Amino acid sequence: PGISMFFACWRNPDWSHEQFSSHWRDIHAPLAVEHHPGMQDYTQCELARAITPGARDYDGVAILQFDSIEDYQTRMFANAEGERIIGEDVARFGDMARLDRVRMHEYVLR
Repeated sequence: PGISMFFACWRNPDWSHEQFSSHWRDIHAPLAVEHHPGMQDYTQCELARAITPGARDYDGVAILQFDSIEDYQTRMFANAEGERIIGEDVARFGDMARLDRVRMHEYVLR
């Protein structure tokens, strides 16, 4: 099993959910695939609706998977230019003050 990065994403406060979703899916996803060479899998989950009362109001969740900690540490970005491109794009559509990011270890059960 590898590791996963989990990002809870909130949209830029000046953007609608639809603007966020469109940019995240159509602009950011291809950039992520291009500039994260060590990434083995990339999943975007757009919030459809909250089920639990009081649930957090994020717009989506991104899950980036890597085969190993080494791939994450050394191949997260292709180069400094790719890191800059991703950072600038996320700052464009996301609310950087609210971005939650965690690293998770995978345990395959089935």
